[in-house]
Amino acid sequence: MIRSLDYKDWDEMKEKFPGNICDFSAGEQSGFILALKQLFPECEDELIIEDFYRFCIVHFKRTAERVKHCHALVPMQKQEQFQQHINTLLSDETTKETFLEEIKTMKKAFPNLVDWIKWHLDNQRGQLIFPALAEGRIKGLEKILMHRKE
Repeated sequence: MIRSLDYKDWDEMKEKFPGNICDFSAGEQSGFILALKQLFPECEDELIIEDFYRFCIVHFKRTAERVKHCHALVPMQKQEQFQQHINTLLSDETTKETFLEEIKTMKKAFPNLVDWIKWHLDNQRGQLIFPALAEGRIKGLEKILMHRKE
């Protein structure tokens, strides 16, 4: 796909590539990165994948919606609270500090969702989904994710 766009070099790619959005497939993401490195070997040292690749927010929202309606994970009386957390995590206005607090609160309020939350934050997924993480990890986030009980 990238080759068909006929960029003459890495600088033109960085300047003109509109971006790639896909589902949460690790294979697709790895393939995209591999293709970039094969076509533009000079990108190896300066490739910031978040500049070129994002996960589809619609996929995340659909997953969150399914989780919200699974009463074993989100009790019916807490569905609105869960949705508010999701909205905050996805907001462009959410600071890193607020994001961290939301994760702590969600872990306490929804203990059966700890693994689900962690999966969406692991392996650079979080940086490709949540605006507060776009510039990298938040100090202390790993510690919060490692401990099941806060």
